[in-house]
Amino acid sequence: MSLSAHKVGGPQGVGALIAGPRARLSRQIHGGGQERGLRAGTENVPGIAGFGAAADAAVRDLPHAMDQAAWRDAAAMRLQDEAEVTVAGEGVVRLPGTLSFVCEGFSSELQVMALDLAGVMVSAGSACSSGKVTPSAVWTAMGLADLAACSLRVSGGWATSRPIGSVLRTRGWPPMRAGRRTSVSWRRPDGSRPPDRRARRRA
Repeated sequence: MSLSAHKVGGPQGVGALIAGPRARLSRQIHGGGQERGLRAGTENVPGIAGFGAAADAAVRDLPHAMDQAAWRDAAAMRLQDEAEVTVAGEGVVRLPGTLSFVCEGFSSELQVMALDLAGVMVSAGSACSSGKVTPSAVWTAMGLADLAACSLRVSGGWATSRPIGSVLRTRGWPPMRAGRRTSVSWRRPDGSRPPDRRARRRA
């Protein structure tokens, strides 16, 4: 299993590899004997120390991780109320700090460029998929590959408080207009869908 420090608030460019005693690993960089002979070169000691500190903090703050879901859910409701938006994974357990949604008819690339010019930073997918033109593997696995070309992803953090829906509206995001409410959720193993929280709210 590989881990990246920046995923838990640590410095970029540092990672860890967890390998079992029977795992067969090949050298990535030849030369010195650092990293048990698998990766030559002087270790990034400050980065490693930063990774360790970030890991300790992440374990300490783990009980409060779901607090980030407040801005995510508020943003999803705002987007659904005021735009023709499809929210991915609504009503199921998912990462609290990210929101993925689709505006059919508006390509991801055009939305990203328009928002970037307006000073709003969003993405069309994960950083590791940058430059790829194939549909998102996640959207494909959900049976929604045809919507992937219009999807956006918003990431937040501990300091995120203002709902992205209000940010997009004040910045003149084109899809932000009155329209139908719609959402797409994953199905449970038995084929059923999670309960619609908006329906309970309206009730």
